[in-house]
Amino acid sequence: MQQQKNSNLQYSPELLLEGDRQIVQIEDTSAFSRNKQRQQIEAKQLEMRSILASVIGDHQIGSRLRQGVYTKDLGSGSLSEIDRVSTGNIDLVKIRWHGAFCLEQNPSTTHHLIYLVLAGSLSQKIGDPSIQSSSSVTAELAVDNQTRDLKHQIWRCTPEIATTIDLSQKLVSSCSEQGEILLISIDRDSIDLALNKLIDRTSNQPVKFLPSIDLTNEFGLSLKNFAQFLWQAATKQENGDKTDRTSSQVGFAPLVLRKLEQAFLAFLIEGLPSNYSEEILDQIDGVFARHVHKARTFIESRLHEDIKLGDIVTATGVCPQLLQKAFSYHCGCSPMRFVTLARLHQVRQELTQATTNSKIMDELMLYQFTQAGKFAKEYHQLFGEKLLETLKKSSQ
Repeated sequence: MQQQKNSNLQYSPELLLEGDRQIVQIEDTSAFSRNKQRQQIEAKQLEMRSILASVIGDHQIGSRLRQGVYTKDLGSGSLSEIDRVSTGNIDLVKIRWHGAFCLEQNPSTTHHLIYLVLAGSLSQKIGDPSIQSSSSVTAELAVDNQTRDLKHQIWRCTPEIATTIDLSQKLVSSCSEQGEILLISIDRDSIDLALNKLIDRTSNQPVKFLPSIDLTNEFGLSLKNFAQFLWQAATKQENGDKTDRTSSQVGFAPLVLRKLEQAFLAFLIEGLPSNYSEEILDQIDGVFARHVHKARTFIESRLHEDIKLGDIVTATGVCPQLLQKAFSYHCGCSPMRFVTLARLHQVRQELTQATTNSKIMDELMLYQFTQAGKFAKEYHQLFGEKLLETLKKSSQ
């Protein structure tokens, strides 16, 4: 009777992990079907682990057995999907998971990793062999030519905070019950080359960034959007290589993808605080100064002409965004606002010799001021006196 009862049991389609064995319970109780499904799952997990290893190097995954306790090498049952694309020197990997797990990464000197969480969260610790250990962690990070000790530090990686951590020591990440992350793996040699271009010399030590990145400020939002755009561009490039060139799925040209990669590296090095920040700022200051000097020379020799932003861009040979940034950095205003201020100063200088109202109007028209009321208001705000007061002083 007991044997008859057991033969009628129905199994739910559920995957369980038990030790190093995977047990699949399915409605079809035949050994052949169970083995086939188990082999498919094992093949998929092996493929995902292979992709992960190619990006982050030597690692171990632990599955959570009970609250707060992880056991290593229980496979990758928590990983549900891994997609990888590349721009050449940058690998971008999207990882989705269901079920909390622990990821231990061994030290790496070949790649730098950025963890950009899209959903869920990570808790990360450096130099600790176990996520549950309470031993102190010390990581030396040179920032602005000073050395700071980061002790007992746990970095929380969420959709609002990304992390970029030096893998000179073991890194342990404790993942939430479910989530999605965009992992950016950058070849260190490419970072060094981009850094050398910015500082105009060969660097004598690797760049080290502060580990936490605020994704809610201007730079953080730009980083997140840039990374996702790079993912889309690399995906289109990969898909474009496999489709008809007349299809809407045609990808970016390889040259465009390389330029995007270079721009992304420069953006990171310029924007993230690091042990080279001060030197980079000095270099940027010099570059900005040269752009502004060239633009001012062009503007001040053509104040009586109808100058457009495009004219200044052409004269300086830099993009509008960089020109805006250079003027903001050195002059505290936009290029076109600088044009207006330069014209106001020139008009003031020439009005000191004017004696009639007709001369005033001639000066305004000569320097492209077509609205006398607006000019008078800006003049008074800038110099703290009215036109008539300036003329009165000049006649004395």
